[in-house]
Amino acid sequence: MKSRNKGVISSVIIDDKFQNTTDNPLLQLIAEHPEITFHLLFFPRWALDDKNAVKMNLKDTSFHIENTKTFPNVKIYDFHDVPHTVIATNWEDSVHFFSPMFCKFMAYCIEHDLHRVTTENYDAYKKHILDVLKSFNPSDYPDRPTTFEELVAYEESLHPELKKEKMSVEKP
Repeated sequence: MKSRNKGVISSVIIDDKFQNTTDNPLLQLIAEHPEITFHLLFFPRWALDDKNAVKMNLKDTSFHIENTKTFPNVKIYDFHDVPHTVIATNWEDSVHFFSPMFCKFMAYCIEHDLHRVTTENYDAYKKHILDVLKSFNPSDYPDRPTTFEELVAYEESLHPELKKEKMSVEKP
């Protein structure tokens, strides 16, 4: 992954085929505890090559969407549609994935029910990822980590109701 790859994305390949593993321990845990709400977060898995082609892996997301659709106690969040995840400076390292600031942003998204993926919206979500990537130009972003405030502002640009909600909370 490169933080500054010149030009726009040339192509995107989404791999979301999965093998059904019915002995998945997480699925068993979810089934055994219907009183607990499980928030499953799926971190972006990108590969951006020198030709600006993106390959992304949505296998885990698609597997869990398909296999938890009958569980009302599961909420799935996926962040492939946030362009800031392509920027290498937003990653902590290869083990910890995102920086603490980006993890704070993901908690903000859960609080506001953003980036939630369901069986009903999964196809539209994949299309949205493609739309985001088609308009993404890495050189438009600074060569530094994105701030929490910038990520919130990005979400507010997509969801104006967040800004109204924030303003109503701030006013006495």
